Amino acid sequence: MKNLVLIFGAPGVGKTATCEELKNLLPKNILLEGDWLWSPTPFFMAETEREMFYKNLVYVLDNFLSHPELENIIHSWVVPEKEVLQKILLQLSLENVNLHIFALTCSEQEHMKRIENDVNPRRRATHVGGSIKRLEQYNDVNHKKIDTTGLTAKEVAGVISKEVMACC
Repeated sequence: MKNLVLIFGAPGVGKTATCEELKNLLPKNILLEGDWLWSPTPFFMAETEREMFYKNLVYVLDNFLSHPELENIIHSWVVPEKEVLQKILLQLSLENVNLHIFALTCSEQEHMKRIENDVNPRRRATHVGGSIKRLEQYNDVNHKKIDTTGLTAKEVAGVISKEVMACC
């Protein structure tokens, strides 16, 4: 069985850093960052681009899931709404796949500190205002929530990897 590990959260909660650490813990894995599928400068995403992003995401994830050597597919993305996640999951070939969905959160104070210290100037400039609103959106998700406040990315990755490996 393969594992599809989806890691969601507001910009700045530690998704990318956690996934980079997770790559070192899970065997035979690949990481797909959501930003790799759509990162124009300046950033924009209208409905046409959104639909293209979803199609590309499903295509790439399905290709990774069908690859015979990969055991763990890690995907990190903001995920705008629960309905979007369901739409994508319905299009994926998930037979013989263990699905693991994690929503990363942190305190508002920790979140603002991380955004202010972000090495990505585009994200720093464009996400400070909307980040808190996005952070709140993950408070009532039905997936495993991990509060990353006070934790390193390596610690968060350890929690995730233990859960993923426990199911196999």
